[in-house]
Amino acid sequence: MMDFEEVAVLDRNAEALGVPTGELMENAGRGLADAVVESFPDATSVCILCGPGNNGGDGLVAARHLHGSMKVKVVLPKGREGVKTELSRLNLQRLPEDVEVVGLDGLDRALNGTDVWIDSLLGSGIHGSLRAPYRDIVARLGSGERPVLAVDIPTGMETDTPYVPHMTVTFHDVKTGMNEKKCGKIRIVDIGIPPDASERTGPGELLLVPRPRSSSHKNQNGRLLIIGGGPYTGAPALAAMAALRCGVDIVQVATPKLAHPVVAGFSPDLIVRPLRGDTELVADDLNYLLELAEMSDAVLAGPGLDPGEATGAALREFISKYDGPLALDAGAFPALAGDPSFLKGRKGVLTPHLGELARLGYPLVDYSDEARVDLVRKAARDTGMTVLLKGAVDLVVHGDLVKSNHTGNPAMTVGGTGDLLAGMVGAFLAKGMGPWKAARVAAYVAGSAGDRGFEFRGYSLVASDLLDIIPEVIWADILTPG
Repeated sequence: MMDFEEVAVLDRNAEALGVPTGELMENAGRGLADAVVESFPDATSVCILCGPGNNGGDGLVAARHLHGSMKVKVVLPKGREGVKTELSRLNLQRLPEDVEVVGLDGLDRALNGTDVWIDSLLGSGIHGSLRAPYRDIVARLGSGERPVLAVDIPTGMETDTPYVPHMTVTFHDVKTGMNEKKCGKIRIVDIGIPPDASERTGPGELLLVPRPRSSSHKNQNGRLLIIGGGPYTGAPALAAMAALRCGVDIVQVATPKLAHPVVAGFSPDLIVRPLRGDTELVADDLNYLLELAEMSDAVLAGPGLDPGEATGAALREFISKYDGPLALDAGAFPALAGDPSFLKGRKGVLTPHLGELARLGYPLVDYSDEARVDLVRKAARDTGMTVLLKGAVDLVVHGDLVKSNHTGNPAMTVGGTGDLLAGMVGAFLAKGMGPWKAARVAAYVAGSAGDRGFEFRGYSLVASDLLDIIPEVIWADILTPG
């Protein structure tokens, strides 16, 4: 079952794999037409109500394929000028000339004169209340006058005025919330999305990153607390800078006393808070850390932390009292060794490599792909967290959901790239993304930045080279000239 955001992700990933969105729409419309013919063999006419977006485009393709086998009428509630997407406009132009196309003023005549009605209006992602004219149209669709076939999901399914069609033709997989009580008989149509589009990360993952509203102000686009540093000072600084490059508004780094001036000296963009211990976390830091966490939307703990007993005890106590989104990396893992179930009920992401995963109690004995997936799935199940296993091919596991990430290159074995990745995970959690989506996006962005960096640094790449490239990956659509 897919949530609605994942539909756009799949389309973008499929396009990157060589299957254009236009081909997917063509396959969807053809599958829809086949469903009409097979499900309503006695029908001689059909009315297809097409909305302004690509859901309407699917209906327009179906109209072309149904033409010749039955009488086809198309209703555009917003008129021809209301068709908004390029693909939908193209398929409107491709309709045979004798297909009758009417606007809202011809709605009643079109509905009354046809045997089957097709709802290709608004598709997924519509919540709250439907606006005119769709609210009245949906009421008519639910009147029971004719059998209705909905495209992808019934228009208004998630609003306060839903209706139940005779059947729903949905594409690739059922969508979140769909069942026969809401959708009638459900028919799934394969539209040719390659398996890798759903099994691997791709540029579609970038569509999951929240865009700031034009009216937004400071603190509305994510506040991240990083607990790190001590013996290692570069790690929390790199994580913090990577988080800022992902578009969060505020990053605070809480670090032991002796590390504070070094970490603060990396950049004036960093807000660095000194803790009481010289090089490690101590029990007296707990209240202050919880106070800082209260002012944050997510916490990343681990980059550069001392792995000793004092740090482990303080960190476990912090985790037991903090219930917000949490990312754990590197120096945080010794605190969990032998008891990863301590995290059960927490919401967040673990970012280990194979060695750290083994120290958590999950050693990899069989190096086959299947065994690797099974092991990470067990760690995710035991902890209740999303697990992002770093490697030549990253593996992201959340419950039964699995995706691999194939971006990145051998130059990224250099120290610090894992800290960048952890900072990105923390940033996306702070921006309100769920752990499964945050981990996937971070893995894709980190590897893609590394691939771009490799083009001009080769095997001399260092982690800080990637900081200026991260925005180019995430915001490519708004940073590309023209």
